Formats: sequence, structure tokens, C-alpha cells
Amino acid sequence: MSVFSRSVAAALAAWGAAANRQPAAVGFIAATLLLAPGVGAENYKIGVVDPNRVVERSPQYEAAGKALRVEVEERERNLRQQQEQITVLQSKLERDAALMSESEMQRLQNDIRSRTRKLKYAQDEFQEDFALRQNELRTKLGKQVQEVVIELAKELGIDLVISEGLVYYSPRVDISDLVIERLKRDSATK
Repeated sequence: MSVFSRSVAAALAAWGAAANRQPAAVGFIAATLLLAPGVGAENYKIGVVDPNRVVERSPQYEAAGKALRVEVEERERNLRQQQEQITVLQSKLERDAALMSESEMQRLQNDIRSRTRKLKYAQDEFQEDFALRQNELRTKLGKQVQEVVIELAKELGIDLVISEGLVYYSPRVDISDLVIERLKRDSATK
């Protein structure tokens, strides 16, 4: 599994967890709306959104994922090449150590150490950059999803929208597919 695949899976899990951070508050609000005396007589519409499914199926996520994948593959290729160069130098040191002078051996060992440090730094920088890019993508998509959910809730007269996984719901109230369709429409117009 590539760094991209592992990181995307972790990012989606984190995004889903972030979307589900307030289950007690949402459950309390839903129970209050449905069970409060005098309030239960009114008809309230409740919608459910599965944020992970919405994000995974949105064209914005697919497009950003492709662009990020290209960038990741290029940087991973560069890191692999650096690692291969270090491996070649280590093999040379092991193979030719008996034939080298002390200064040649020292110079080669220093070169290997220097390249190894630079590779480690480049790998750390890559991981940080990748995490930052994923965060930016998640934040941007999260805002878009939230805007579409609010827009749809207003259009459909939905009083309360909750995230999937918090309470039982009927598929009849799931508006995730509507959110995905709206994101596709918005993506096509941009």
C-alpha cells in the first residue's frame, strides 16, 4: 500500500471521526425536538448525511486525489532513487573496503552518512507536506459539503441534519446522494 493510500485511508477515518464528535449533543437536540411537550405535534423533517460517502464520491475529491497522487508519485520516485544511490554506495563500501585507503573509506562513509541524513530529512519533509495537503483538501471539501448540506436543508425544508452513525435512521431521510449530486453539479459549473 503506497503512502498515498495509507494516508488517504487515515485522513478519511479522521475526517469521519471529526464529523461525529458531537453525538451526545446531536442526540439530545433530536430527542428534545421529538419528545418535548407541545413540540412533538409539529412535523419536523430530519435528514442524515454520511460525510465519508459524500467525500469519497465527490468529483472534487477525485480530482484533488488524482492531482495529489501525481505529486506523491513523483516525490516517492525521487526518494526511492536517493535510497538506491545510498544502497549502491554501501555495497561499494562493503565490497571494496579491503582495497580502499583509510581516507577513501572515511570519505565514502561520510558521503553515505550525509546522503542518509538528507534522505531522512526529505522523507520527513515529504510526510509533513503530504499531511498538510491532505488537511487542506479535507478542510476545503468539508466546507463545500457543509455549504451544500445547508443549502439542501433549506431547499427541502429539513429542520435537522445529522451525521450517519450517530443514531438509527431510515434510508428515506438520507440526503447523502443529494449532496453528492449537488457537488457534481457544482463541480461541472466551475
